[in-house]
Amino acid sequence: MRWSRWSEDEDIILKKYYPNALKHEILKSLPTRTWEAIRWRANKLRLYRKKLFTSLGELEKINLKIKDEINKKRSDLAYIAGFVDGEGCYSLCKHKEKNKINSVLSISNIDRNVLEYIQTILGGEIYKARDAGPISKKLYCKRTLYSLVIARTKELLRACILLEPFLRVKRKQNNLMRELCEKIIVTNVQDRVFSDYIMKMRDLNHGVLRE
Repeated sequence: MRWSRWSEDEDIILKKYYPNALKHEILKSLPTRTWEAIRWRANKLRLYRKKLFTSLGELEKINLKIKDEINKKRSDLAYIAGFVDGEGCYSLCKHKEKNKINSVLSISNIDRNVLEYIQTILGGEIYKARDAGPISKKLYCKRTLYSLVIARTKELLRACILLEPFLRVKRKQNNLMRELCEKIIVTNVQDRVFSDYIMKMRDLNHGVLRE
């Protein structure tokens, strides 16, 4: 097909459909353009496709699978939720180099065995955090503090869904983290949205500290 200049009407259609519509819908709305030409023009206009199409089905599968897990592990999850309410920390911060966000659920304790047990349910990685200091003024035996860190988006989403029915103190932080994880999986989250979530999480964490 001979190359032709893009019209203003075609650009309007492209801006309307390219971010959200399915591929065949875009091709149907621009019948004289190939998919390669559409992608080239979208790149020129700085338009980006949302990861909506495979990801929504993926999210649905994740949710169905986790509902079964919740029913089978209710007592375990209730016990773990108590740890998260007391020792857990939901944190968000901007990635230094890329347009990304570091989203983390961490649980700290001096008993590594407890964290290994929680790890079998929620996943994540265990790290030696730091020297926790002496047990008391009379007992100078130093203790090591360990942290279970859940940072991969899908693993973090799964943890948030599993814990949601059982949390009390940090349910709002958990729900906010879940919302962000779903948004990251389904769409291309923009830098401004990251900043909004970081501020919301910071406010919630400060609110818990004040209580």
